[in-house]
Amino acid sequence: MLSVLFLFLFNPLIVFADDFNIQGDSSSNWFFQATAFTVEEFPKQEVVLYDETQTLGDNTSSVLNGKSIFSLTNMGYTRRIPGIADKVYGPPGTRVDVLYFYQNNTGHSVDIKEIAIPLSRSIVLNGDLTKIINANEVVEENIGFLFSGNNLTRGGKYKHYDGMGSVTNGAGGGFLLDSWYIQNPLDVELLEVDKDSDRVNLKVKIKNVSDDEYLTNLNFKHKTHEESFALLPKEEKYIEYSLEYDGDTLEPFIVSNPNVKEICSVLGGNYYQWTYTDSISVFAKRENGKWVGGGYVQPVIESLCIKRIGYVLKSEEIDLASEDVLSVTDSIKKLPQTNRYPGLLLSSFVVLDLFLWYAFLRRKHKYENKNNNTGLCTKSRKNARKRGL
Repeated sequence: MLSVLFLFLFNPLIVFADDFNIQGDSSSNWFFQATAFTVEEFPKQEVVLYDETQTLGDNTSSVLNGKSIFSLTNMGYTRRIPGIADKVYGPPGTRVDVLYFYQNNTGHSVDIKEIAIPLSRSIVLNGDLTKIINANEVVEENIGFLFSGNNLTRGGKYKHYDGMGSVTNGAGGGFLLDSWYIQNPLDVELLEVDKDSDRVNLKVKIKNVSDDEYLTNLNFKHKTHEESFALLPKEEKYIEYSLEYDGDTLEPFIVSNPNVKEICSVLGGNYYQWTYTDSISVFAKRENGKWVGGGYVQPVIESLCIKRIGYVLKSEEIDLASEDVLSVTDSIKKLPQTNRYPGLLLSSFVVLDLFLWYAFLRRKHKYENKNNNTGLCTKSRKNARKRGL
């Protein structure tokens, strides 16, 4: 008797039956869920260069193959353990995979109509992932729910997804829910290239496309020309310089951005503090249309974080003899700035996505059966070339 009393005192989520359908109170919910941030691979060192020792992230395939909600949570699947597959650090272009894990211990089938992932803290200014990733169809709203008789709300930005539909009792698993890309706050364009006798004159535009980030200690270098500068949000800078002509091929120029930016969408609460809504890392809408929270991060620590590390942008070689430079054309060719990749690399991601989805859905089905009832832009014209990173 004392042991049962102890469980009720120190873990109010533990009850003897899932009567959520009757009350709509999420403290009676026994459908458990959690999310993870992972990375399948980091960008190749081509257009974007970076220090690989500064990257961080659990491998997507390894997490889906080797982990489950059992290894991501404890306290009866209610507490999301921080430090396990909850952070990705990488340069612009890094693909962040969002994984969803669940377990139905309600004693009956449940209908999961919708899933909502918080992309920010309740007060958006305290942490907003949309400032660093390319997520679309994001809404800012308050999600309300009932917990132990209390009407609670978690505000902030969310991305909504279709639910899984009917989940049988004892079923559980994990799958790839979404993928985002770490964004590049710099837009770099080679506007002009003019060959004049024994000199080559160039003009480059660099713009800070972010609306909230002051970028300091930026550095531009092209052969003998080098300069450092800073950019306010939305500010742009034009760099004009001249190089000695020593052949029809100019080596690439580079732009270095050492500024690091990390954002977390969740702040943990104290142990057993189930009413602190900023600690909730995922919501699901159950069969009666009521929301239930999951993945409560504890103790007080930031979790579900993405960091953009320092990086260097590298242009293509500039071929002064090519028709692309010397001919007249109005075409503009956009090469990768952030989440856009050259055709070959993009096609490899498409193949990887299809393979992962197929593999993940097979694993999800197998798992449930097993556990059932348990930017460079170009614009060319005569003697001029426009390119952007």
